[in-house]
Amino acid sequence: MATGELIVDLEGGLLPTGHLGECLAAAATARPGAALRATLAGLAVAATGREGLREALTGRLAAVAAPDPATLPWDPETRAAIGRARAGGRTVTMVTGADPAAAEPLARHLGIDEVRPRTGPPERRRRSGRGLRPCLAAMRPHHWLKNLLLLMPALAAHTADPAAWAAAALGAAAFCLAASAVYILNDIADLAADRAHPSKRRRPFARGAAHIGTGAALAAGLVAGAGLAALALPAGFGLALGLYLALTTAYSLALKRLLLIDIFTLAGLFSLRVLAGAEAAAIALSPWMIGVSGFLFLALAATKRVAELAGLEGRGGGAAAGRAWRAEDLPVAAAIAIAAAHAAAVVLALYIADADVQARYAAPALLWAAPPVLLYWCARLVLLARRGYLRDDPLDFAARDATSLLCGAAIAAAGLLAAIG
Repeated sequence: MATGELIVDLEGGLLPTGHLGECLAAAATARPGAALRATLAGLAVAATGREGLREALTGRLAAVAAPDPATLPWDPETRAAIGRARAGGRTVTMVTGADPAAAEPLARHLGIDEVRPRTGPPERRRRSGRGLRPCLAAMRPHHWLKNLLLLMPALAAHTADPAAWAAAALGAAAFCLAASAVYILNDIADLAADRAHPSKRRRPFARGAAHIGTGAALAAGLVAGAGLAALALPAGFGLALGLYLALTTAYSLALKRLLLIDIFTLAGLFSLRVLAGAEAAAIALSPWMIGVSGFLFLALAATKRVAELAGLEGRGGGAAAGRAWRAEDLPVAAAIAIAAAHAAAVVLALYIADADVQARYAAPALLWAAPPVLLYWCARLVLLARRGYLRDDPLDFAARDATSLLCGAAIAAAGLLAAIG
């Protein structure tokens, strides 16, 4: 028998990620330009006082592209309460500070009878979806190892200048902050695709463990921290960092959905780390290093797509969520990875054969061990990806893979022994 009305608060716990954030992510992913115009228009209306900020923004953003209610991470306890209320014949009302027109589709999906404007702040806030810890996980600190690439120019130049190493280390720290901000923003922009992915759906924002507003604020703080670090380094480093942030933003919003452009962009972002390290340490970047790093990172970016497409093929084929690649493109991605790996090995061999390099090392013949080891490592990664064993980012996998670590140690040993004779 019905015992009264059940009132649920959209912003107070029903949707842990936040309705405004979901609207912004959906609109920015579908139509970035229209989303920007809608945001500016909403801010202008809110400034006049005619509408509240949340109402002004959600209504205009949802008109651009609304989030799919079927994929949203609804709070299970609140949703169960709605089910019990409906089974008992009770009326269920959703209160919200959002535009009612934007909230109506969500209410219909949940079987809610009425949407009512909320007066005052949300009634309650569930900490499980709004804490900082899930956002810290979204920063992916285990990916910070990639930023050791900023030390490569100092290492390749054989410099013993402490100031150069300190500057390169500070640059690496700045890139750690910037990269973490990008990971957060990318996860927010990629919510729909991540929720359709068998493993990415467990990411904090996709599963509803992190609030989008908290993540956006954290990302802004991380970018500010990276910018402060850049102020202590040469202007060229700041330009490289700014280009990295611009490219990663473009990648998150559009470039990752363009066939082939996505992997070339990823390779460029890795190469930018090497360039930034050279600028930070005030070291001239060798054209040999540019060539080796560019081709190597293209091989790794293509290998990452091989892994994704192999998983897609194992699930029956079709198109990758949020990407232009299809399962039948797997041989092409593998061919790109192998060809780029060969190109990296050839450029490395040409570097070793260079007369200046021969004169720089005490035992340069030992360097010839590096190209075949590099090529073996890349080819092995492609094979593992093709067979479905490589499900991570290739560099993340390599950091935990014994064979990859042995390959890295062999190349490092060859360089060290060649240097000391």
